[in-house]
Amino acid sequence: MREPMSLRAEIELSWRRARLGGVEPDNALERAAFRAVDRSSRLVVAARPVLDEMADQLRGTRFCTILGDSSANIVDRWCDDTAVEHALDRIGALPGRYFAEESAGTNGLGTPLEVGRGMVVHGGEHYVEALKAFSCYGHPIYHPVTRRIAGVLDITGITRDANPMLAPFLVRAVRDIERRLLEGARLSERRLLNAFQTAMRERPGPVLVFGADVVLMNQAATDLLDAADHGVLRALALDGPDRESWTRRLSLGSGAGVRVLAERIPGTGDGTLLRLE
Repeated sequence: MREPMSLRAEIELSWRRARLGGVEPDNALERAAFRAVDRSSRLVVAARPVLDEMADQLRGTRFCTILGDSSANIVDRWCDDTAVEHALDRIGALPGRYFAEESAGTNGLGTPLEVGRGMVVHGGEHYVEALKAFSCYGHPIYHPVTRRIAGVLDITGITRDANPMLAPFLVRAVRDIERRLLEGARLSERRLLNAFQTAMRERPGPVLVFGADVVLMNQAATDLLDAADHGVLRALALDGPDRESWTRRLSLGSGAGVRVLAERIPGTGDGTLLRLE
C-alpha cells in the first residue's frame, strides 16, 4: 500500500501498530469479527438520550454517529442519509463489528481507544483502503468513577464533508454521556448498599455484595475469608450464571466448606449479593 506524502505523527504511529498487528489494508474489514454486544449496558442506557439529541441536531446532514464499547465493538449506529448508511453497510460498519486497531487499522473507534484521547482521522489517514472515503471524529468515554474507558463515540461522514466544528460538538456529547454514567453509578451504588443493609437485618452470618467497582462485606465475612477467598467469590458473583439466583458449594482457603447463596441485585448491572452458610 502506498502511503501519503506525509502523515501526522500520531497517525504514523497508528499505522505502525496496524502493520505490526498484521492488519491487511486491502481486506482487513472482511476479516473483522462480529461479536455479541450488550444493547442494555450502562453505557448504552447513559448514551441513549445523548445519541437521540445528536440525531436531532445532525438530521439533514450526511454525518452518522457510532457508539462503540470499551473493546471497540460497534454497539449502536445512526444515519439520516441513506447513501452514507449504505456505504457503511457495504464496509461492514454494523452493530457487533470489531473495530479495534488490531482488526481495522487506524480508525475513529479503535484509535481513540488505543491512545486514550480524541482523534480525527481524515480520508487517506485511514490504514484500511475501504475506510479512506470517510472522515471520522472519535473520542473515548471515561467512566467518571473508575476513570476507566467505558466506550467510544464517533461521528463519521464522507471525506469531502469534513467539518472542524464536529470535534467540539463530539466532546460535548461525550461529557454528557459521562455525566449520565456518574448519575447512574450513584443510583446503582445506593441500590447495592440498600441490598446489603437489608440482608444483614434479615439474618445473621457472612454477607457480601459485589458490584463492578464496589465490594461490601460485614464483620462475619471479614473474619471468615482470606484474600484468596475474596477473589474466588468476586469471580463467582460477577461471572456467575445469567439467573436471578443460584447456589454453589465452595471450599475456603481455611479448608472450611460453605454454601454460597447468590442473588442478583436489580438495577445494578451485575451487582450480586452473597450469603454464606
